[in-house]
Amino acid sequence: NRMLILLQHHTTGPFADHGKQSLAAVQVWEAKINAEGGLLGRPVQIVHIDNKSDPNTAVSAFRKFIAEGRDITFGTYAAPIVEQESTVAEQERRLYVQSGGYPLALFGRGYKYLFFASRGTSVDLPGPILSFIDALPAEQKPRKISSAAVDSIAFQDLEKHLGPGLKQRATDYSNENYPLGIRDAQPIVQKWKAASPDAVLVHGYAPDTVLFVRAIRLAGLKPKLLIITPTAASLETFPR
Repeated sequence: NRMLILLQHHTTGPFADHGKQSLAAVQVWEAKINAEGGLLGRPVQIVHIDNKSDPNTAVSAFRKFIAEGRDITFGTYAAPIVEQESTVAEQERRLYVQSGGYPLALFGRGYKYLFFASRGTSVDLPGPILSFIDALPAEQKPRKISSAAVDSIAFQDLEKHLGPGLKQRATDYSNENYPLGIRDAQPIVQKWKAASPDAVLVHGYAPDTVLFVRAIRLAGLKPKLLIITPTAASLETFPR
């Protein structure tokens, strides 16, 4: 009488890098909870499906899981997929727990079956960045800040809440939006080089964040401060 829990994580596609990390974490939880007697007295079995970083694939798998009468769904990490899956969960009145869809817009829809299990929404996430800048000595505080954000509900919402705080702290602030699956970051980086910013921020998924860091090095751009999203920092190969 196992409790079947659907875990949809993207282990292929543009969201794959942090999807693999999240999958490994849930597998640790599965082993731990079963060693302690299970959940509500029932052993837990994680049913993992790779949604290939595609919302349509994710929704199809989710509907199939519901039709089979399964118990609980752990939502994916990517907000564009959470946005669609949570709508299906609401329509079907099924519990939907997710940890990566942090845009505030997701929680303003009046959904009763959507639950969030993470460190904070897009309103909370700018706090540590702004606090870090505020704590710097006066001579180290960035005055010219350049930013880039992927065209995704998650990072656009983050920029919406972070941008005003950065504008207040800088004499010159600019942000460039770029498409998901970007192949060349050089055009944006060259604009940054011409502006000679003190600080550069990149809000994106792991592959494009790595792309930007490489482009920054190739361009010889050397800002005093480089802030990237934690998805790339979680990669074992990133420091190299």
